[in-house]
Formats: sequence, C-alpha cells, structure tokens
Amino acid sequence: MTNYTLHTHEQPIGLSLKTPADVFLLLPRVVLYVFNTLLIWQDRATQRHHLASLSDRRLRDMGLSRADVGGEVAKPFWRA
Repeated sequence: MTNYTLHTHEQPIGLSLKTPADVFLLLPRVVLYVFNTLLIWQDRATQRHHLASLSDRRLRDMGLSRADVGGEVAKPFWRA
C-alpha cells in the first residue's frame, strides 16, 4: 500500500492507493487541482498587470506607492 498526500489550496487530501488501478480514482482530483492552480496563476498575473497599469493618482487613492506596486508586480505568477 502506498500513501500519498495531495495538497490543495484549501487543505491536504490523504489518499491510500492499494492497487495500481486506484490511480484512476485519483486522476480526477489531480486534474481538478491542476486546473484550479492554473486559474489562480492566471488571475494573479492579470491582477498584477492591472495594478501596474494604474496611474499614480489612483495608487495614491488606494494608499499605495509606485514602489509598493513594483514589489508586487516583480513577483512571479506562482508566488502569492
């Protein structure tokens, strides 16, 4: 028996695979996890792009400086 833990964005899912065929039971969860991760990454990239395009006046209205934005925009899409 092989034990695996799939870490989702919310909580880990413990899985116990007793036979090689059990992998097919795991497959839908893995596909959903990957799809969800890709959506999160796309959303981060879009939000950071939008933040970078805001004027200095709008940033001041939100209490942010161009330096604050630069630090956020410089992050890779996979980093929160």
